[in-house]
Amino acid sequence: MQGLKRLLGSEVRAEGLRIGVVDDFLVDESTWTIRQAIVRGSTRLAAPMDRLQMVDAGARSLELSSTSALCGDPIGGLRGVREIIGRSASTPTGPCGICVNLLVDTESWAVCYLVVNTKEWFPQRQVLVPSAWVRDICGEASRIEIAASLSGRALRFTPVSHDIAEALPNGNAGRPRIAAGPDRSASPVGMPSGAAPILR
Repeated sequence: MQGLKRLLGSEVRAEGLRIGVVDDFLVDESTWTIRQAIVRGSTRLAAPMDRLQMVDAGARSLELSSTSALCGDPIGGLRGVREIIGRSASTPTGPCGICVNLLVDTESWAVCYLVVNTKEWFPQRQVLVPSAWVRDICGEASRIEIAASLSGRALRFTPVSHDIAEALPNGNAGRPRIAAGPDRSASPVGMPSGAAPILR
């Protein structure tokens, strides 16, 4: 898993040439999948994610299968990652923090979690919110509505799995925690069957 915030500005290459850098990623909120990357070079073009491959996450490099895959206009109805990061997050019980990143599976480009800074509730702590828990992203209110309740009694913190921890900044130091929500019937993306739904 990889934080999308880190991938902004990644170099995009195709057919041995440098095309430009990633200016934004476009998310389909109905499936929480990254559909396109906006590439900024001599012009601003859209590249479909099924034609992009992660070459080196550390070096922030993406490879496009062919320059012919680039198009001038992005798909309509998608939302930019830059528009999501920085929004306040709230639950039915009230505000819970700020979205500071999105974690994505770089093979399927599915957004698995929103990283929410919950400093107002838990000082210097972040939690992972499964994308399936997002009920709505309110444009006018600049707010992300989370369907699950994050009231203190509803949460149970457990250690973060290794693959998720490695995708986050600063290694294991001060890493976010996973919190089990009130509904333990479903498993979020990337969790074993029967695992509790998680927030992080």
